[in-house]
Amino acid sequence: MREEALSNLEQLSGESVRAAAIFEHSAAALALLESDFPRARDAAARSAEHFERAGDPRAAMTARLEHIAALGRLGELIEAQSALDRLRPLVEAEGDLASLAEFHRVASSVADEEHRDLALESAKTSVELALRIGDRFAEARARQNAAVQLGRMRDIEGALREHERALEAYGDVGDAGGVADSTLNLASVRGFCGDYAGAQRLLAQLDPRALRQPWLELRVAINGGALALSARLFDEAERQLTIARELAATLRTELYAARVRVHLGELSARTGKSLEARRHLDEAVAGLAALGHPALQAEAHALSSRLHAGQGEAAAARADAAAAQELAQHSVVQHFGETAWHLAAAYALIGDTDDAVHFAEAAARAFADGALRMPADLVDAYAHLPWHRHAFAYLAGRQVPLRLDEAE
Repeated sequence: MREEALSNLEQLSGESVRAAAIFEHSAAALALLESDFPRARDAAARSAEHFERAGDPRAAMTARLEHIAALGRLGELIEAQSALDRLRPLVEAEGDLASLAEFHRVASSVADEEHRDLALESAKTSVELALRIGDRFAEARARQNAAVQLGRMRDIEGALREHERALEAYGDVGDAGGVADSTLNLASVRGFCGDYAGAQRLLAQLDPRALRQPWLELRVAINGGALALSARLFDEAERQLTIARELAATLRTELYAARVRVHLGELSARTGKSLEARRHLDEAVAGLAALGHPALQAEAHALSSRLHAGQGEAAAARADAAAAQELAQHSVVQHFGETAWHLAAAYALIGDTDDAVHFAEAAARAFADGALRMPADLVDAYAHLPWHRHAFAYLAGRQVPLRLDEAE
């Protein structure tokens, strides 16, 4: 029915500039529903141009924000940030609270590493504006963005709180997709803390009817694959990550494709497939560098360093470790404890004991910092994550697995 309606709109689009704008805007909306982000990006941009020619600046701003949101889903954050900078003075001059709330929500969604603090401020501003205008749906979306940014800043207690509020608001307005999105995010946070059972329970609660969007299917597969990998359920991890890789390729979401490659690289390394692991990690690093994601690059380089070290390739291990350290200095690495332990293990394998101790201590400090910023009921699970246990054991002089393909 949607396709038929869109076809009818297309036939009318030649009647006027405004008709053309409405057709392109509808095409962008349908493409977003179908997770066709390249089509959504291009149609939204054309819609904005038509609305501007038709003398409707507010509709043009809405279309511009949809264009930027599609860029974010594609991982094209540099271009998205540039488009935001051009749009900001126009939205602020307009002074419409609903437009401002949506602008700040989108801004918090597509921020790159250089704008991480601004992203959190934008998310909070979006929440405040949504509350002022009494828009419960806008509040739900804004709180979800605030939760994501808090999680990236490793404020776990704050992230869980905002995800729960977003979930409640989505439920109040009856948005099944939003409920699924917030549930997925909650599962991610619990998985980050080592509560794999809690994360799996949340994933099991997802309504299959809400997962018909390929975008949500992709994220379910990535979450499931990452959780299975952490639990060393390698067959299940491979099944889920293969699904995720195919969906990422279909949707042309290079950022998520790179994230899947990192997980596949770790899976291959842990199952003794070093050449396959090398290929996945090299492709992931190249993809993340092109998109401008230093924090994720740092994680991939650290994993790559440990893989090289396990193969006796000391020079390559040091090069990857140096790259990870440089990138981590200029960004907030969400999984820093794990990243630091990868570097500690790599240096230990190539005989650089001082550097190994330095990064084991960094992993231990990351545990302490994280434990202080999460609910007490999650601290025990967090303490049992292997990189924390191994970092403390290594510093105590006990033998721990250093190679990725050693049992943990």
